[in-house]
Amino acid sequence: MTKKKNRTFINVADYLRPGIFYYAFVGGRGGGKTFSTLDYCVETGKPFIYMRRTLDELIECCDHPTHGELENPFKGLNKEREWNYGLLRTTKKSAAIFDRVIGEDGKIEYVDAPIGYGLALSAIATMRGIDLSDAETLFYDEFIPEKHVRKIKAEGEALLNAIETVARNREMIGSEPMRVIMCANAFDIYNEVFRELGVISLVERMINRGQTVSYFNDRGLCIALLPHTEEFVEKKKKTSLYQLTKGTRFYDMALMNEFAYNDFSLIGYRKITGMRPVVGFDGCYVYETKGDNQYYVSYSRSRCPVYDTRHVQDKKSFFDNYGKWLRMEFIDSKIQFETYEIKMKFLDAIGIK
Repeated sequence: MTKKKNRTFINVADYLRPGIFYYAFVGGRGGGKTFSTLDYCVETGKPFIYMRRTLDELIECCDHPTHGELENPFKGLNKEREWNYGLLRTTKKSAAIFDRVIGEDGKIEYVDAPIGYGLALSAIATMRGIDLSDAETLFYDEFIPEKHVRKIKAEGEALLNAIETVARNREMIGSEPMRVIMCANAFDIYNEVFRELGVISLVERMINRGQTVSYFNDRGLCIALLPHTEEFVEKKKKTSLYQLTKGTRFYDMALMNEFAYNDFSLIGYRKITGMRPVVGFDGCYVYETKGDNQYYVSYSRSRCPVYDTRHVQDKKSFFDNYGKWLRMEFIDSKIQFETYEIKMKFLDAIGIK
């Protein structure tokens, strides 16, 4: 059947470029990120991986032996494309994606070979001998968790290790890199994946410039802060939930694609000329402005005591020598920050979450 593009929704395939293999798509809720990514994966005709953060999340996406499909990510696609794909749990820690039919007894039956695999980030490290290098695309769905969801330890590092594990030695034998597409809602700019990749300041710059898409060719990376289409926003505004939540952070996050749960107060660029360096930590430097007992935290380097709070000794020493009184100065609103990333590093260092 010939597909007709629906311009009401986001289509991630419009943003894919040759030579760019890593994509982070952040957009408001229900805008078509998952729909269009899965559509792209199926249409390539090549094996692919659908990955969620935790095993519980993956299992919820799989067909249930007695209750049928629960949170099948293909449900919308199946309806619109007249397909019938679903996930079947094949081992304790993984699943496979099959075409399905309904048997004479009314139960789901799986036909042909699987077209892809289902994995959980939290489980990959414990899976021995896994080799999914035949997959052309890894789709990591919901890579930014909601605030109330429990975090995975070293989550950003776990993702990079997962990519290394499933891709094996594709590039070593002459194949192209596995394409990695990550999609999420705008819950938190200071998320573990962005932190690990070191791109938070780049995303901040995009926001400040009103830039929706950036390609970093030297890194093979694309970051897209995809706004909903005007048509989508106008239709969504009229629904009961968005009439109820107008003026709330949920509304701004889900409909306007804003990092509404992040506090961007006390942030702004200032020249450090005439300021006195006090202390450095984790690539950031605290300066004191002369005469008014105000402080500014910047990336600008200077000669002063420097700490790396990744090390236990440095973390404790920094907190004992500087963190306690800097905490009080922050509470008294006497500290400003060059970027949101610096602010969050500072709050981590002084023990405020």
